[in-house]
Amino acid sequence: FGSSSKSWSAPAGKSQLGQLDSSMPAARLNAALGAWVRKCRLQNSYDAAVAKRLGLRSVSDCGKRASFILDLQQHDCHAFSDLGQNFVHCGILATAIAGCTTLTASLNDPEERTSVTTDLSVSYMSSARVGQVIRIDTNVLGLGGKLAFMEAHVKHDETDRMIAVGRHTMMFVGESGKATDFVNFPSTFDV
Repeated sequence: FGSSSKSWSAPAGKSQLGQLDSSMPAARLNAALGAWVRKCRLQNSYDAAVAKRLGLRSVSDCGKRASFILDLQQHDCHAFSDLGQNFVHCGILATAIAGCTTLTASLNDPEERTSVTTDLSVSYMSSARVGQVIRIDTNVLGLGGKLAFMEAHVKHDETDRMIAVGRHTMMFVGESGKATDFVNFPSTFDV
């Protein structure tokens, strides 16, 4: 999975990849990430806290592997951690895993269908703290006509130390070509 880098400065939902050919897997994944960020903000969805700060670092193996970056902030903290520790809540990591693996699976579905989670498991090995940058490396383990099997490794971007490993199984549903066809609708929230 991905490689470590010492810095990250791209704005939320943006890529470090520069100008991309729209037919390339990286350009398609970056466009899907941008659409997901917009949808999350319009819906004021649970995912918005993670989506708006997520950036695409790299795409390889014809789109079957992707690496995302997320900077950890105070509102990501677990309320029960000791004062001064500022440990990131496991739900933030699980949300990042689910979002990143869903985006990578959508890129790899030849019919471009939306998907729903059938199973998500996360094993936590270490902690992460506010102010750190984490990297979420996704990998397609298997892709069939109905299911996608994904894996994600969450690591400290600077040290490459493993924080968590997630496995995500998704079932493809819906019409072909609709995976990133997000409908704009008015929100009742000021986002």
